[in-house]
Amino acid sequence: MKIFKRITISIIVLLVIVISIVFSNTYLRRYALLNFPDVYDYKHLPYRIIENDNTAVFHFDKQPDFDITRILPINFHGRTINNLEDFLEKHFTTAFIIVKNDSILYEKYFNGHERDTFCKSFSASKNFISALIGIAIDEGLIKSVDEPIVNYIPELQDKRLKSLAIKHCLSGTTGLKFRGGGRHASK
Repeated sequence: MKIFKRITISIIVLLVIVISIVFSNTYLRRYALLNFPDVYDYKHLPYRIIENDNTAVFHFDKQPDFDITRILPINFHGRTINNLEDFLEKHFTTAFIIVKNDSILYEKYFNGHERDTFCKSFSASKNFISALIGIAIDEGLIKSVDEPIVNYIPELQDKRLKSLAIKHCLSGTTGLKFRGGGRHASK
């Protein structure tokens, strides 16, 4: 009878833990349900579409006569790749594009993705942020990457962040430790 009681209590405790994780809105829930980041996180996480402000949109020219086999074979970590599309498919690539100057030479989507499929940008977003900071400096909206980040994001006013410059954020050298749960990071 004691074993049955222990098993019942264990099941109830486990059920309470699972229910609290599933119905909580915390990093623990995200970790339990999503585990590690992947390209399908957009299906589970909130996002926001940024609309164009009706300014002219740049479109790349397309060069449909580009032959992808011209760049093959490719040496990749000591392996020779003769069929790029097979390689990309097998390595869970979702999109692959080759741009030269203002032209798209090659554009292909894999593993059920298409041109309009939402996809997390992961670290590729750093390149876009850096370019946007450069444009903002060029247009005089930001004076320099040496300026404190709090000049532009006053919500970060904190004695630990006052010396944090834009360049630190761009180069990943903030010196901040990440602590989950949405709390402020600390030095």
